[in-house]
Amino acid sequence: MTTAPFPENLSGYLVAFLHEQPSELPSCDSLSLKSRIHKNWHAYAYTSHRALLGENERGVLGPYKYFMACFRSGRKLLLLSENRRVVEAFLLNESKQFGGGLQQMEVDVDGFVKKTLAQPDAVYKMSYAYAHIPRYGAALNAASFYGDDLFEAALFREHYQGMTFYSCGLRLLIDNVEIARVRSVGRVSFFVPREKSASLKRLDDVVEVFRRLGQESRLKFRSGAFYFV
Repeated sequence: MTTAPFPENLSGYLVAFLHEQPSELPSCDSLSLKSRIHKNWHAYAYTSHRALLGENERGVLGPYKYFMACFRSGRKLLLLSENRRVVEAFLLNESKQFGGGLQQMEVDVDGFVKKTLAQPDAVYKMSYAYAHIPRYGAALNAASFYGDDLFEAALFREHYQGMTFYSCGLRLLIDNVEIARVRSVGRVSFFVPREKSASLKRLDDVVEVFRRLGQESRLKFRSGAFYFV
């Protein structure tokens, strides 16, 4: 049996309980609560009889145990692991056990970029963006941007209102380390340095922003199944 340690890179999805709202994710045969990491963060071990990260190709025998972190706020959950495929497997196979099911959420990334990150007093710098550019038709319909602070670039400031943003990356003002990325389909990634407690305190604020932006997405939910991009 393999057991994953606390990873420095976490990725997963923003989801919500469909009906009931238990105080925490209930333990079951495949999911067991390990510890409270910090405030609203809890650590779980997810057991799968199927290798999710290619362990069987390296000769490792199952069952396979994976680290999962859960941030809870009301009926919304942020589920993270070392690889988003772990969270996808959990949602596809286990989600109906919890409160009548979990539903994938959308995040209003476009509104976040234009109403929050574009403001002079924004507490985050935007280090990455992916956007559709409808005004040019098929000649130029999408673009990606990278930099220490995109809103410091005149080219970006002059044209961002004509774009529709689907993904963005965040840096803190105090350093140039990217701490999070979020996509409109509810996929979220975090970088957690070794000083876990301090890092999770910083990430609490980012998660709260994503939680407020989360919107129920019927388009991403079909008969109890999740739709991943």
